[in-house]
Amino acid sequence: MNELIAFVVSFALSFWGSLQLGIVNVQVIHTTLHHHRHQAIMIAVGGVIPEFIYTLIAIYSVDLLSQNEQLFQFLQYLVVPVLIGIGLFMILKKSHKEIKPVTFTGSFVKGFVLASLNPQLITYWIAWLLVIHDYVDFESYVILSPRIAFAIGASAGAFAMLRLFIFLTERYKPFINKWLKVDINKVMGAVFILVGIFVIIKNVFW
Repeated sequence: MNELIAFVVSFALSFWGSLQLGIVNVQVIHTTLHHHRHQAIMIAVGGVIPEFIYTLIAIYSVDLLSQNEQLFQFLQYLVVPVLIGIGLFMILKKSHKEIKPVTFTGSFVKGFVLASLNPQLITYWIAWLLVIHDYVDFESYVILSPRIAFAIGASAGAFAMLRLFIFLTERYKPFINKWLKVDINKVMGAVFILVGIFVIIKNVFW
């Protein structure tokens, strides 16, 4: 049961996190608009493999940190400025309107390399793992380790969002072109700040 909970939680967090216009999903949208759906899908497949790897690194990093109770408690407070900092960065940074084509051969390799150049995924998952650590049991399981289930869920959530981007881009090209002009990163930045405030309230009053 814990493995299912871990999968669902990470799927939801990854699906939501993939909404921001990062280098992989913007490339997926661009490829769908100007090339072919199958190429975009292969970029998405290659792009979610580093998500699995970086999520596992984050999980085992938090596991090691949790063995030192005082350090772990300190990090639970430290995650607040990290979350708020991420939120402010997303709100203040300029949007990239122009998509430059990349020269990697093969759509799968393109997706893998682009996602690998995004190691802040580790920071993203460490921050969330510190927030949800008390709510997801990574030790008890029946079939599959919740750690592996969590990493699979992260990859699945990211792929689901990328696949949704491909579907919507094909079906609503004029709408997608307008949507790309909306700075969704600012909306997500505000959510990160709200999560940081939630962590403050949780640590102080609960």
